[in-house]
Formats: sequence, structure tokens, C-alpha cells
Amino acid sequence: MFRARVHTDAMIDEKGRLTLPSTLRRDLDRHLAEDPGATPGLVLTAYQSTLWIFTPQHYRREIEDRLEGLDPFLPEVRAWRDGFCSTAEDVDVDRHGRFVIPGRHRAAARLAEGARDVVLNTSGGHLELWRRDLWEERFAQASNGIVNLGQLPARRSP
Repeated sequence: MFRARVHTDAMIDEKGRLTLPSTLRRDLDRHLAEDPGATPGLVLTAYQSTLWIFTPQHYRREIEDRLEGLDPFLPEVRAWRDGFCSTAEDVDVDRHGRFVIPGRHRAAARLAEGARDVVLNTSGGHLELWRRDLWEERFAQASNGIVNLGQLPARRSP
């Protein structure tokens, strides 16, 4: 789980790699140091023209564990597995904090058209990677829909 709060412009290099900002690299190193059983690397998954990036433990806890006890034949569960989990992929982070974004993930996030300017931000313990123009559109839309925090659904129990 990423604890740092980050919203930054970034660039995907010609090899399809993204370099994590130093704040996130330190956060990832801290996570690995605090949990001796932690798996290094990241999990990427595509969701609505963006990439969600998790630590393996956070993905397991927030996604896989929550789906595990559910009936796999329910249409809603099937939709989650097919539409979200099926795109999950483990990636390694090198000693410089870089990781390769696989081609299918670049395509799903609409980065395959040569777009290299991206926005990386933290959201609820995971990272989101957006093509810059799509993020600007999403941010404008979301900003107009912000409601009072008291109107949001109650917090789920741990």
C-alpha cells in the first residue's frame, strides 16, 4: 500500500518504462522493510482508460481476498474478474525505480498511440497512471461532482 500522497507529471520513456518519483520509491522501500514477507515489485491492472498500480500485498488484500469468498457465477463477480482482474500483471521495479509498462496495458490506458506524457497520482493506497489529457478531462468532471464527505457511503470495516 502506498502511503505517500503524490500527484505528479511523468514521462514514459522510449522503452515503455516509467520511473517512480523518489517519494514513491522511498515508500515502496519502506513497505518492503516493514514487512519481511512482502513481495517486491508492483501489480498493474487496466481500468477505464487508466492503469491502477498496487503493491502485491495491497492487490491481494483489496481485490483478490474480497472476491475470494464470493460466488464466481454471479454476474457482478464475473464482471470484476473479467473486467479488472484479468488484466492484472506483476512487474519488476529495477534499482532505479523504473518498470516496464506492458504493451497491452499501454493500449488499455490509451498510451499506445505514442502518448508519453502522463500523470501519476495516489488514490486510496494505490497509484493511478493517466494519459495527461484524459486526466485533465477526468479531473474537471470529478471536481464538478464532489459531494460533502458526510454524504459518502459509510466506511467499510477492515
